[in-house]
Amino acid sequence: ISDTHLNFTTSNKGEWLPRKSTQPLRKQTIPLPPFHSFLTHQTQLLIMASSPAAPMFLRRRTQAPRPAAPAPLPGDSSDDDGEYDDLCCEECGSGDSPAELLLCDKCDRGYHLFCLRPILVSVPKGSWFCPSCSNQKEVKSFPLVQTKIVDFFRIQKPSKPRKKPVEDSTKKRKRAGSLVMSKKRRKLLPFNPSEDPDRRLEQMRSLATALLASGTRFSDDLTYRRGMAPRSANRASLEKAGMQVLSKEDTQTLNLCKRMMDRGECPPLMVVLDPLEGYMCSQWRQIDSSKT
Repeated sequence: ISDTHLNFTTSNKGEWLPRKSTQPLRKQTIPLPPFHSFLTHQTQLLIMASSPAAPMFLRRRTQAPRPAAPAPLPGDSSDDDGEYDDLCCEECGSGDSPAELLLCDKCDRGYHLFCLRPILVSVPKGSWFCPSCSNQKEVKSFPLVQTKIVDFFRIQKPSKPRKKPVEDSTKKRKRAGSLVMSKKRRKLLPFNPSEDPDRRLEQMRSLATALLASGTRFSDDLTYRRGMAPRSANRASLEKAGMQVLSKEDTQTLNLCKRMMDRGECPPLMVVLDPLEGYMCSQWRQIDSSKT
């Protein structure tokens, strides 16, 4: 745009203001290069690329180097899984059932849960060591001493064997007329404690041995830790499938069983160490006091 197209006027304040031109403005256009010059320029570039003076190598896309594999993340165990593909059980020599193959945290050898002695029901939480790495000692039996057993279970000193009440031997059970009525009238029955005091000590010693070997602390009460559940949560209405509230007679029976346990009158059960299943309870007499 030429300077002749712009005129300036003065305002009342003495400022210079542009004034519109009365002549029309012409639109300027930039000429484009001809098509043959564009082809000439491209040809020169190709000649320069092929000349030995300025070597320029045109590579194909297939010759491009492959990108380097990303470094594995610290928590990525994809490579570690391949290391245990050929892992076999040290006991049976089979690699079947990999989901039940347990690895030792010290020697990385594998053992099936069902090949261990005693058998493990599930994968233990935390670290686990195989029998050769754990150096398990033989289970020592709890001493058969009355004072130690009494102190361990915090029970009263056993007295002379108590005689059965006369009413227990003479009382007869009433048979219900139908099966429906018998279900409604079912009641809790107290267990039949062992009468021989020596047998009681043997039973309690077997239980104490199992508790010490498994690292379990004895507790006669089923309680929650402080803060886990409020006392208001102990309601039968909160159970999903419903819960039957103990009747007065059933509550008396339950309290009777607790008093017998406090006196050391335990049910006729013996804790034994099974080579396959571990510690188990075996019954050597009839447990309940009902007569059939």
